[in-house]
Amino acid sequence: MRGLHILIVEEQPITASGIRQAVLSSSLPAPEATHFLRLQELWESTFAIHNPLIIIGPSTPMDIKHLPLVKKKFPKAGIIAIQPKITCSKAKKLFKAKIDALLCAQAPLEELTQAIQKVINGGKFTCSFVQKMLLDISIGIQSQMSVLTDREKEVLQLIVNEFTTKEIAEKLYISSCTAETHRLNIIHKLGVRNTAGIVREALRMDLC
Repeated sequence: MRGLHILIVEEQPITASGIRQAVLSSSLPAPEATHFLRLQELWESTFAIHNPLIIIGPSTPMDIKHLPLVKKKFPKAGIIAIQPKITCSKAKKLFKAKIDALLCAQAPLEELTQAIQKVINGGKFTCSFVQKMLLDISIGIQSQMSVLTDREKEVLQLIVNEFTTKEIAEKLYISSCTAETHRLNIIHKLGVRNTAGIVREALRMDLC
């Protein structure tokens, strides 16, 4: 592990500082750390490091097509991605693009520390949220989508996109009362308590 170089890609200085703190807490022998604002800045850099650890922060725009460019420049790099919103399909695409660890932005600092230690030793890591999401889908919880009507699926998508009940009614040419009824039916069918629960479950089960 001697000579390990950490490349942090993160737009927000405060978040980058938190990532640096996780690096310092990971018991590594004095690693070097370099900060970049964007992935493009990283792959256009003149760095010629053999096997860096790349940590992509949650504020960094993540276009999955950028990852092959990073891997081409640093073929032996370990890559940790921290994302603000994670769905099952996005998680699968990221791992297919050869990342080594995936964490949601709400993951505790100690999970990032665990990810760093795991990846530098050649392993893979997912935070507890992603593990639970993938487990739920693997055992069939995603089948709840089948109990929603086509109209309810439309309403769910608009809810996730932050439309209000009135805006949903106008968008679908239905009354506000009907839109509210659809929202309540979705709440009941997904087994949640409110609109926030709808959004959480929709993202967790990749329903949208």
